[in-house]
Amino acid sequence: MKRKAILLRFTSNDNEFYKSDLDFGLVKHFLKSAQGGCFSEKEIIEFSTKEIHKQGLLDLIDSVDYSFIYFSGHSAFLDRLIHLQLSDCLIKESELIRKNKKQWIFLDCCRTSNPSINSPEFSLPRHVNVLTENNEKDYQKWLTSVSNLEPFYLLYRTTQLNEFAFSNEFGGYGTQAFFMTLMEHMKNKKTIDFESLYSIINSKVKAIQQCDYLNGNAELNNYPFKFNYE
Repeated sequence: MKRKAILLRFTSNDNEFYKSDLDFGLVKHFLKSAQGGCFSEKEIIEFSTKEIHKQGLLDLIDSVDYSFIYFSGHSAFLDRLIHLQLSDCLIKESELIRKNKKQWIFLDCCRTSNPSINSPEFSLPRHVNVLTENNEKDYQKWLTSVSNLEPFYLLYRTTQLNEFAFSNEFGGYGTQAFFMTLMEHMKNKKTIDFESLYSIINSKVKAIQQCDYLNGNAELNNYPFKFNYE
């Protein structure tokens, strides 16, 4: 089964680029782990959305059976949909969903057209060294599990409708909240499924964003949406 992780960003200055680099690093740490699917460096592609055109992006997604598509940064919000600014046009979040493919799309950006506001202060526990290192056994386990699933898509958005995405010196709140919460459970050697993780993130007492998702026809009780320590 062919697979790719496609990491996209839209930044407007060096500080935003630096923060998105931290987001990318956190996501890549997960992807390369046993829980994340044991991705290799050559299976992970990084782009600024300013340097890829629409057809090139869609061709890249269509060239594989499974894609993890991650976006961090500025987007447009039109007709209740997130639009990413590519080099030649805007692309709607719905256009990233491809027929007869297996996809997890993760969008860390605002879902509002209102003028931006400053991020409130926040800090999250840092658990970046607790995931299981990739190995051949877990790679084969991931491959078998995902190969056996019917085509699906999961569209995870770090914000609910008409809400802002925020960031601090470590990157985007939504990216940190998702992966740090996941790693906190891995640190305690717990198994957690996607819906439980989603509920914990939204119910956090100090949560400054509320996430949202569309599971399409994905069975969220199945791997890779059930994260195991062993």
